[in-house]
Amino acid sequence: MADKLFATQHIKLLATYGLPFIWGAALFIFLNVTSPLQSGPLSVLATFVLIYLFVTSTLYAISILSLKITNFLGWKRILPAKTVYYLVSVIGLGPVFILALNTLGQLEIKDIILVVLLLVVGCFYVLRRGRKEVL
Repeated sequence: MADKLFATQHIKLLATYGLPFIWGAALFIFLNVTSPLQSGPLSVLATFVLIYLFVTSTLYAISILSLKITNFLGWKRILPAKTVYYLVSVIGLGPVFILALNTLGQLEIKDIILVVLLLVVGCFYVLRRGRKEVL
């Protein structure tokens, strides 16, 4: 039983800190092998998905690492890991939206402000929803 628990924790640890490198390498290889703007819509979609996965997994690894550091220092945990995952998933859409607007040639300061407002509303929703689950 303890061996199974250790294996599960080891897999979670490898997934949390290994996936950013895997997605980053996949994105690097994909961008060097293909040209998303000349390959068609499926290639552009794959590029956006890889960027989202890379950004989200990197932010999640950084967030979990900072949560572990704060727990080690004895500070009170503010957010559960599940809420952090949801927040990171929402925030990871920001670079994809901005890159998509840039690809369409419509990136202006008002568009960046609108994307930031959309992310703020998404984070607010996640935090309010998470608070209701706790209560």
